[in-house]
Amino acid sequence: MSLKKMNNFRFMLFIVVTPLISCATNQQPLAGRPAEFSNEQTLASLDSAQVRLEDIKLDVSTLNPRTGGRKAGNESRRTPPPPAIANESEQTFEKRVTQGSKLKSADQPLLLSGSSGIDPQTVNTLEAVKLYREFLDKFPDYERRDQVLYQIARAYDELGDVEGSMKIINQLISEYPGSRYMDELQFRKGEYYFTRKRYLDAEDAYKAVVAMGAQSSYYEFALYKLGWTFYKQDLYQEALRQFFALLDYKNSIGYDFNRLRGTLEDQRVEDILRVISLAFSNLGGVNAVHEYFASFGKPAYESYIYRDLGEYYLDKRRYTDAAQSYKAFVKLNPYHKMSPHFDMRVNEIFKLGGFSQPVIEASKGIFTSYGLKSEYWKHNSIQTNPAVLGYVKDSLKNLANHFHALYQNKNLEKNKQENFLEAVKWYREFLDSFPKEEASPVINYQLADLLFEHQWYGQAATEYAHIAYSYPAYSKAEAAG
Repeated sequence: MSLKKMNNFRFMLFIVVTPLISCATNQQPLAGRPAEFSNEQTLASLDSAQVRLEDIKLDVSTLNPRTGGRKAGNESRRTPPPPAIANESEQTFEKRVTQGSKLKSADQPLLLSGSSGIDPQTVNTLEAVKLYREFLDKFPDYERRDQVLYQIARAYDELGDVEGSMKIINQLISEYPGSRYMDELQFRKGEYYFTRKRYLDAEDAYKAVVAMGAQSSYYEFALYKLGWTFYKQDLYQEALRQFFALLDYKNSIGYDFNRLRGTLEDQRVEDILRVISLAFSNLGGVNAVHEYFASFGKPAYESYIYRDLGEYYLDKRRYTDAAQSYKAFVKLNPYHKMSPHFDMRVNEIFKLGGFSQPVIEASKGIFTSYGLKSEYWKHNSIQTNPAVLGYVKDSLKNLANHFHALYQNKNLEKNKQENFLEAVKWYREFLDSFPKEEASPVINYQLADLLFEHQWYGQAATEYAHIAYSYPAYSKAEAAG
C-alpha cells in the first residue's frame, strides 16, 4: 500500500476512534499490580477499552518493538489494594494474597446516540477491537504490530473474554520475544494459570519474568507469586527460597525492616513474613528455621523470621511453640539488640497461656541475662536501652512480690522458709541494682516489713533506719525511723 493511502487510513481511523475515547488519566490498576510502573498503557490500566491517540497514530519513527525492553518513563503511584484484615484466617490470607487480577474502570462510559438498551462500555470495547483488527488486516507488516495486538488483548480482557485475551498474549509471546511488554505478558500468563491451579505452567511464566531481573516492574510480584506457586504444590523449601530472595532484594535496595508498619509496601513485607511462617510450620517449626539458615545462611532480618513464627504459633494458642520460637533466636544471639525484647515476649506468652511457673522462670532469666552485671551490657549500651532496664526492674519487683505473697500463704507453711529467702533475695537485688529509683523506698519498706514479720528483728531495724535516713521524702520515712 502506498504511503498516501496509509496516511488516508490513519486519518480515517483517527476520525472514527476519536468519539469513542475519553481521557485515561484516572486509570485504576488491577488488584495485585505493582504499586509503581511506567505510564505506558498496560493490560491492567484499560478502562472501558478506551484507546489513547498515541497508540493509534502510525508514527513510523518509533523504535522497533523487537529491540526489547521497556522504555524508561515517568512513574505514577497507583491506588493500593485494601490492607489485610487483622487476625485473618490462613484460608482468608491465602485467598487475599493469591487472588487473580481484576479490572477496575474509573471512567463513566460514554452515552452514544441510539445506544438505548446497550451497554456503552461494551460498545466502545467492541468498536476498539474491530478498529484494531481492521487496521492489522490492512497493514499486516506494521512495525508496531505487537503494540496493536497488545491493545486487542487488553480489550478482550475488559470484555471478560479471558480465553481470547490469553490467545493473543500467547501469540505475542511467541512472535515477539523481544517485545517491551514481555514481562507483563508473562506475568499475566502466570496469573491465568495460577488461578486455574495449573501451577507448573504458572511456574514457567513467573520464572520468565524473574529471569528478566529487577529492571522489570513485575520482578517483585513474579518472585512472590512464584513462591506461592511452589507453596501450593507443598514444595515448601522451594517456596522459601523465592520468598527469601524477595526479602533479600528488598533489603538490598534499602528497605527498613525496623520501621513502623503502615504503607502498602510494609503490608506486602508482612504478608511475605507470614507465608514464610506458614512454610516453616509445615516443615516442622523452629528446627526447620535452624536447618534452612544452616544451609542457605542467615539473613540480616533474621529476628523477624523468628518473631513472626512465634506470633503465628501464639495466634494458634500454641504457647510452648511460640515461646520456643522466640527463645531459639535468643539462644543463638544472646547479645542481639532484640534478644531482651524477645525474652520479655516469652514472659508475656506464658502469662497469656496461664503458665505460672514458666513465668517465674522467665522473669529470673531476664535478670540473669540483662541485669546490670550481666555479659549483655559488655556488648550494648545501657544509656540507649532504657526499655531493657525497665524489663529488669519489673521482673525483680514481680519476683519479690510473688515470693512474698507465697510466704504469707497459710496453705504453703512447709515452704515458708524457702519463699521467705527468695523474697528477700529479689528485694535486695532490686535495691542493690536501683537504689535511687522512685520505687526504691517502697521496695525497701516491703523488705523491712518482711524481715520483721519473719522475726529477723535486727535486719528489719537496719532496713527501717536506712529508709528513714536515705529516703527522707518518703511518706513512711518518719514511721520507719
